[in-house]
Amino acid sequence: MVQKKTKSILDSSSVKINEKGNDVTISLTLSVADVEKEYKKAFKKVASQTKISGFRKGKGSKLIESRNGPQIRAEAVEKLIDQEIKSVIKEFKHDVASTPTATDSKGDGVSSDIVMTVGYEVFLSLPDVDLKKIKVSGVEGKISESDVSEEIARIQKHHADWKVVDAQSQQGSRLKIDFMGKIDGELFEGGSAADQFIELGAKQYLPEFEQALEGVEKGKTVKFDVNFPEDYQGKEVAGKKAVFEVNVHEVQEKEAKALNKEFYKQAGYEAGTKPQFENEVKSRLEADTNYLAEAVNRRRLVEALQKSVKVSLPASVVQKELEHAKTSSPDEKEKVLKAQVESNLSKVLVIKHFMQKMNVQLSQEDLVKHIELMAPPQVAKEMFVQWYAQDKERLQQAQSTLLEQKTLSALLPDVTLTKKSVTIAEIEKELKE
Repeated sequence: MVQKKTKSILDSSSVKINEKGNDVTISLTLSVADVEKEYKKAFKKVASQTKISGFRKGKGSKLIESRNGPQIRAEAVEKLIDQEIKSVIKEFKHDVASTPTATDSKGDGVSSDIVMTVGYEVFLSLPDVDLKKIKVSGVEGKISESDVSEEIARIQKHHADWKVVDAQSQQGSRLKIDFMGKIDGELFEGGSAADQFIELGAKQYLPEFEQALEGVEKGKTVKFDVNFPEDYQGKEVAGKKAVFEVNVHEVQEKEAKALNKEFYKQAGYEAGTKPQFENEVKSRLEADTNYLAEAVNRRRLVEALQKSVKVSLPASVVQKELEHAKTSSPDEKEKVLKAQVESNLSKVLVIKHFMQKMNVQLSQEDLVKHIELMAPPQVAKEMFVQWYAQDKERLQQAQSTLLEQKTLSALLPDVTLTKKSVTIAEIEKELKE
């Protein structure tokens, strides 16, 4: 059986394509005959749908042509051009980076052929690399006894109860107070309250307010000034000075609970004895550290890939992102911003390349676990997942992030990865930078 040859855009003498780096130029020739054919088809459709007073529907062709002919012809030409461009993009599998734009045109399609040049930019396919030749200096976490002790102290502090003490307040103390504030001798809205709790260092109040309450005891009354910032959310007091009088009813400190089976259960652990509790804490710390170490290794892998994979960036895309960066950071030098933009675009394209190459798939279970990991401690995981599910844009962002993470994690075994043991504090520091 003879296979029928598929017609190629290159078989047409009316289309010529030139590819040079990210730039694509298409030379089109639309013959008078082709334009006329498309025009008649479009005109017939318009005429059949148009009713003119005094004429039956579909009649009055001359009047329709005199009124709408030029517009119908222009739209017919635009349609032909669009078809030719789409054919080129489809056949050459161009990943278009900029809108196709006519750079030169002559002829009207009536008395002469239309000859046009159209240009656009594309994202180029990235070259394959030998992953084993890519060297990545990775990390692995090590958990010490002091890490476990510090984590246990943190857990105890988190679940501790407040206890009234006969002592001066300090950072971390909680006070029960009444306060009254005046501006120019007058009370102002929201400037007074009774039986309020304030935890020093929690940054729930202005810094001057908290600082003035350090070193006080229960039963004491203190007066002090507070200068509201110019950008304070309460516009009626922004930029003004207030005089506060505060009565201290109680000074409280957190009292750590004893390490026993009841406490372990309250903290979410299954241990029955202290050694078991310590082992559970250590296991969780190790799991958390491994998770964070993997994040560091993925970041370093991307840096190594960027150095090994040559990426050619479309100038128009760089310029567009640069203009956006200038708006966000108007005081930064253009040279610095451009380097940041190019690095970010390179990173995106490299990751996209391997996402397509590895074809990693996500399950609903993967996505749910990923979202649960982001849930704040005070929010139930189920509610947090539902909150994400209700926002399509946020959910898509989570899917994209997880897909990127899984792709990079799948790549790590294929590169030459050496690991250095580091502390969890070192790992956390790198991830914050």
